[in-house]
Formats: sequence, structure tokens, C-alpha cells
Amino acid sequence: MTNTYASGRKSAVSKPLLKTLDLLALGGSSTDQCMAIMAAFVFRIACRHVPAFSCPSSPQKFTQPQLLTPLVLKGQMGHTYRSVSEYLAGSPSIRKVLGLRSVPNYSTFKRFSDRATTPGMLCNIWAEAFEKTRRFRRWLKR
Repeated sequence: MTNTYASGRKSAVSKPLLKTLDLLALGGSSTDQCMAIMAAFVFRIACRHVPAFSCPSSPQKFTQPQLLTPLVLKGQMGHTYRSVSEYLAGSPSIRKVLGLRSVPNYSTFKRFSDRATTPGMLCNIWAEAFEKTRRFRRWLKR
């Protein structure tokens, strides 16, 4: 999807990501802003790689991409499951990007990780998100 700005310049940035950038313009630490941008990229990629729910009878309180995104970030930041929950609780910008109304308990992340993820999947999603972020930074500098 492309957006056209008043200057006539075309952008390859999607509407959800533009909303994320608007959210980030409201303030917060630069680390929080960088993590929210990465979370937005990782979340979009996770939505393509995994279905929203594992089965029709699942509790459906959190989607699989909502649980997968913090796990990908966890792997890169070196956090524990408990510290991921605490980080999300203190980061409203990332919660907004993920569409979380409440923060999952650390045990939810652990069970999801044991059941649905592999280290290779997490690394592949991170690599794809990192490449998209690199291209996005080049686009911003134009």
C-alpha cells in the first residue's frame, strides 16, 4: 500500500505503521520509540507467519502474533519471560502497537513459546523485521 503526502511524494509505509509513527511522535524515551517501531514491524511479519488463534476453541484472549512479537523482542534483548511482561506493562506504546488491552502473564509467554515457536522461526522473523527497519530508516532519510 502506498500513501501520497501533500508534497506528492509516495510512501511504501502502511497505514498501521503510520499510526504507530503518529503514536511515537507523542513522546516517550527514544529506546521505547525504537522498540515500538521494531514491535510494529515484527507484529506485521508475525501476522503473516502464524494464524490468529491455534484452534477455534482456544480462549482467544490474546492472538498468536500478539504473543509471538514480545518473544522475538525478548530473544534480542536478553529478557526473561517475567521481565517481558514487566516491560510490556511499562510500555504503553508497544501495547498500543500490539493492540493489547491487558498484559499477558509471564507463564502465558512461556507456555506459548514451548508450544508454538522454534528458535529458527524467531530468528527468521527478527531478520526479516531488521531488514524492513533498515529500509524504513533509509526511506525516512530521503
